[in-house]
Amino acid sequence: MKINDLKQFIKNCVEKNVHVPPLLVGTMGVGKSQIVKQVANELSMQLIDLRLAQQESGDLIGLPFKNGDNSTHWARPEWWPKEGTKGILFLDEINRAPNDVRQAVFQLVLDRRLHTHVLPEGWFVVAAINPDNGNYQVEPLDPAMCRRFCTLVVDPDVDVWLNWAKQHVTDNISEFVNTNRGLLYQPEEIKVEVKPTPDSYRMLDELLKAGVIPLDNQAEIFRGLIGKEASIALIKWMSKNYEKPISGHQVLTELQKHLVKIKKQRNDENYVTIQDLAAILSDDKKIPKDNSNEYKNLIEYTLVLPKESFTTLVSKLSTNARTCILKDARVSKLLLDTIGTENK
Repeated sequence: MKINDLKQFIKNCVEKNVHVPPLLVGTMGVGKSQIVKQVANELSMQLIDLRLAQQESGDLIGLPFKNGDNSTHWARPEWWPKEGTKGILFLDEINRAPNDVRQAVFQLVLDRRLHTHVLPEGWFVVAAINPDNGNYQVEPLDPAMCRRFCTLVVDPDVDVWLNWAKQHVTDNISEFVNTNRGLLYQPEEIKVEVKPTPDSYRMLDELLKAGVIPLDNQAEIFRGLIGKEASIALIKWMSKNYEKPISGHQVLTELQKHLVKIKKQRNDENYVTIQDLAAILSDDKKIPKDNSNEYKNLIEYTLVLPKESFTTLVSKLSTNARTCILKDARVSKLLLDTIGTENK
């Protein structure tokens, strides 16, 4: 899964308050830690980065002490998130950690508690590992640990790195990499074995109901929860039984006929409609003329979208198509209000 797609998926889960922990599997230096750090920064959240290879079980569960009633309690670790805060708890190097440390975080990943300490609601768990392909000093994760995650392989992306490099490295390096793209990294074999469980279907259903799975990454996310065989079968089943989202052509020409269905579409269904609509309007000749029926339909469609989908529509439209919808004062005001809300 490409880095930008991973970032968007994690952000979707955080913004929709979906607690399905991603496990990022990638080679050394591919940017796993940076993905999580950037998501936390962009969402103005705290980040606790635990390198589990450097931890002992006592560092995680805290030290015992005797309370006034002579019962034993465990002091909360200094790093443990405080109530009322929001952030990402990043569990890095899980498969490099000692066995007792892996066992200590076993409960934390899915049940969101560690011994007697409960993770605050506003905190999200993300983990990362190097692949167990013989190139790293790592231990294989057992199936009971793996099934607690949505396992996603991090695919290096030269263009994403070059975009980042504009602000962080010298021109000599970025120009060299741009000219010699095959020398940015050395590909490695990464095999991920995920098996379906009843709880993995529950987690997948949670993601689907929240509308946080981009259609372009559906297969990878499905596979990360229920495995390759089950994900292929499920996608085929859904394609037969799933009512297709409204098309961009239907928005422009038959909006009133489909308005009820449009208002009921999930975010992932809206995304499909928006992509199709943006593709149509990328041709300047197909941008509706002012006061035409198609123009009125386009404006009305824009105004009935939920905030997240409205933002997606604005970002996907070509410059000329965006200028077209912003001629309407209601759309311009909605955009300003949305920007103002996001900046608070």
